[in-house]
Amino acid sequence: MNYEIYIEESSPVRVLSNVIDEIYQKEEYTTVSKWNGAIPEDIMMKILIYGYMNDSFSRRKIDQLCKRDIHFMWLLDGLGAPDHSTISRFRQKMGEQIKRVFYAVVKYLLNMKEISGENLFIDGTKIEAKEAFC
Repeated sequence: MNYEIYIEESSPVRVLSNVIDEIYQKEEYTTVSKWNGAIPEDIMMKILIYGYMNDSFSRRKIDQLCKRDIHFMWLLDGLGAPDHSTISRFRQKMGEQIKRVFYAVVKYLLNMKEISGENLFIDGTKIEAKEAFC
């Protein structure tokens, strides 16, 4: 199936894909990879970061989205969807590289004025402090 016709040119998934492609062309990101999975590192990176962009942090949720969501299928470019254990292994092996690429994506989007960086969002988690009286 040709997913290309269903994804708009200005879609966030296309922007992310192009940004990560550009980041991976730079010398500092062409290090020897610790990843040797069936799905190439750059595609796994796109899947993971796009999942994060869409409030999906669970490996099982991302696994499910790769099988059901047209945007994830487009990112996979005809490859089979990774299962949750593959996603987990990728996170474990590539943790530092994921952080570097994520920050590079944010920096790139700031420079291109795609995001402003003026607002700070938090998840609203409330943590009750334990009072300590001595």
